[in-house]
Amino acid sequence: MSFGDQVSAPATASGATWLSDACRGAPWTVGALVPNDYDHYLRVHAPSPEVPDWWSAYRRLFETVVAVGQDHTACADRAWFAVWDGHAFTRGSNPSLWQPLSGSESRTGTTRGAPPLADDLGSFPRFGLPNRTYFLLQGSLSAATQLVEPGTPNRWINPDLFWPDDRRWFVGSDVDFWSLYVGGDHALISALHGRSSLASEYVQLDQLVEVES
Repeated sequence: MSFGDQVSAPATASGATWLSDACRGAPWTVGALVPNDYDHYLRVHAPSPEVPDWWSAYRRLFETVVAVGQDHTACADRAWFAVWDGHAFTRGSNPSLWQPLSGSESRTGTTRGAPPLADDLGSFPRFGLPNRTYFLLQGSLSAATQLVEPGTPNRWINPDLFWPDDRRWFVGSDVDFWSLYVGGDHALISALHGRSSLASEYVQLDQLVEVES
């Protein structure tokens, strides 16, 4: 599988259809990224750019969020992950270059002239939110730190969005910034905010997300 052996491709994108109605905020606000019906929202800052081995430090941030989140859901073994489909994994993985086959072949996700990686990526359903379209993946919460970049299996890739199946909380990020924006109840948000290893602050739904290079 393109994203590693810890996740699989759901049959449809139905696990993410709720997001289009739940993320009701104005463009480029917290409320456009994270569903609007949680009690509290937290920005978890990415590691400082000066941190050595920044990518490993960023992965540890996800590990911490997942470790806390597992205590605040009834289904840590059932979670959803969304990865932006605009990443240039390979030229062949660009959905705009795919030419769908007709008839029974089109129902398998196979594409004419597509390289094997594009075929594999084509097995993952996609869903859209304003300004972004995502591949949808499923697995346990721990898979958030085990995803691999398609075509580069030794390189971790972070999910842009992820949440447990019971929707008790939600984590959103984007290619234009590295911070994580988390929605959840008081217990979950307080537990994250209290972690000394995390730099975090409470945010509001109408707050603009900060672009980070």
